[in-house]
Amino acid sequence: MRIRIVILIALFFLCNQSMSQTHTSHFSRKIELNQIYNKNTGKLISEKEILELQKTKKLHFEPVINKFGKIERYEIDPNQTCNYSRIDTSKRTKRGDLFPPFVMKSIKSKTLDSEKFKGKYILLQFQFTFKEPFFIEKAFNEFEEIISELNETKNVKGIFISKSSTEESIEKINDKPYSFSIIADGRNFLEKYTIINSPTFILIDKSGNLKSYYTLLEMDKLKTDLKKIIKTK
Repeated sequence: MRIRIVILIALFFLCNQSMSQTHTSHFSRKIELNQIYNKNTGKLISEKEILELQKTKKLHFEPVINKFGKIERYEIDPNQTCNYSRIDTSKRTKRGDLFPPFVMKSIKSKTLDSEKFKGKYILLQFQFTFKEPFFIEKAFNEFEEIISELNETKNVKGIFISKSSTEESIEKINDKPYSFSIIADGRNFLEKYTIINSPTFILIDKSGNLKSYYTLLEMDKLKTDLKKIIKTK
């Protein structure tokens, strides 16, 4: 029975690998049976039920990630088959809706609680990694220029998040001071907020509501929106 559970977990990784780019490093998660719930009923699923479902379909294990970036449990929709090409962006917060709160810890051990930034705009930049050639340095440097300028208004908090380790992040920045905070090991936050492009920018307004998502190709729109913020500070 335990051998079959290992196989099932391997299928989970293959299925969810489509949520990230192929260049990302392999990783593993330990899933306990008491972490797996039926998405439709909210009830814990037994090992027997999982093995029966596995006989007829490839299961999609959806992590439920809390504001600290920790996985609280996994959910299975028994009616859904894992689709390797499906990325469900419908889970994203809609413009004008409250953005899910977060508590992140920077590489300098500072705790960043979004609920304590009420009254400020928050600008997030997500990149998959600091590793070349996948790291988009131009976006990183422009982010510094943007936040450095906006810091003069004391109106915007900038945060950069990647999957890279703390060691990789520190090595990349090489003690250079930045106007924004840097978060390492942010894989779960990228998954929580359905980040499918690198880089992706997210602008959150003073009330904690989502202003918009932006890709690298939408940097001009982002800058236009930020100029409006400066004028209305």
